[in-house]
Amino acid sequence: MLDLELHELPTVQVATEHDPANMFVVRVTGSSINRKAEDGSLAICLRLDAAPRYFREGDWVVAERESGGKIETTIKLVKGREGSWQLWPHSTDPKYQAPLTLGQTDGEEVRVIGLALDFQSKGTVL
Repeated sequence: MLDLELHELPTVQVATEHDPANMFVVRVTGSSINRKAEDGSLAICLRLDAAPRYFREGDWVVAERESGGKIETTIKLVKGREGSWQLWPHSTDPKYQAPLTLGQTDGEEVRVIGLALDFQSKGTVL
């Protein structure tokens, strides 16, 4: 699971057709998606409830995993189909190879809160 930091959108200059009030920036920490975005990269995200469509296979999404009152935030790649969605890491790190399954199981809930629209590598982040 990634530890993510949420940032106000004005910290990054982005050309978008979406309302900036519905967008947020996530700083990637860790290696669970290092094939897509390395540690220190930024993800430009759109709140799912403001998106023009629901997520689908191949999308990068921001998800929350809640367990025991603790909420962790992560970015994962969507695979599967309606009713059996899984959120997959995209990593060279052996400890990040298992997917998360959406919904509630064994006292844990995984839900998508946003779409990751674009990534900026840490080398281009000011």
